[in-house]
Amino acid sequence: MKKLINGRLPLLIVIIAFAIFNVIFWPITATHIDEVKAGQWVGYIFISVAFVITGALTFIRLRSQNNIVSGLPMFFSVCGYFGVAFLINLIAVFIPSKEVVWIIVLNSVLILLFVAALLIAYRTLSRAEDNTARREARVKQFRLYAAEIGAVKDAAQDDEIKSKLAALQDNVNYSSPATNASTVEKEVEFSEKIQQINNMVNSGAEKEEILKAINDAERILKTRNQILMATK
Repeated sequence: MKKLINGRLPLLIVIIAFAIFNVIFWPITATHIDEVKAGQWVGYIFISVAFVITGALTFIRLRSQNNIVSGLPMFFSVCGYFGVAFLINLIAVFIPSKEVVWIIVLNSVLILLFVAALLIAYRTLSRAEDNTARREARVKQFRLYAAEIGAVKDAAQDDEIKSKLAALQDNVNYSSPATNASTVEKEVEFSEKIQQINNMVNSGAEKEEILKAINDAERILKTRNQILMATK
């Protein structure tokens, strides 16, 4: 499914399908060129337009492979438009008619409906990708917490403080880096607490104050992990 939505395969399928259609259409049309009506030419033009639009939309790429499901409405919108447009205009091609108004009207309405559906689908996809980008950034940041704590531990002089920071670092390493909207507040609070501990260690604050801050960080991390487990 990922290749079908986000690879080059869709464009190749469209090109091959359009080539097959033309291989069938032109030899039949050439043998009855004098009998071809205006409606048939208009139908052919709109079929070609459907192929071009479908092919052009295959260049839209998902920024994250995690958003395949969010990209499905756009995928189905394109497939639905092409299927209906092809069927309507295929009827026009194989049923000789001088009337072109009904073909133009139907295709115009269809294109407008397709554009509306596409805009809604793209908005949904865009929101999902923005949310994914923010979530991935938070996951990346969480993985850096252990390194930040390690740097503070190296700067500390007291063995008990070093031991407490080592335990905190281990707890971060053992914690899931997954994140969601419910854990953001605690993650921000945890990050601020790490910075506070770093400032206290570097400024030579009292040992008891530093240990208290480390205990607070442990408590925040534990609460964050509990929230993550509860909201999975």
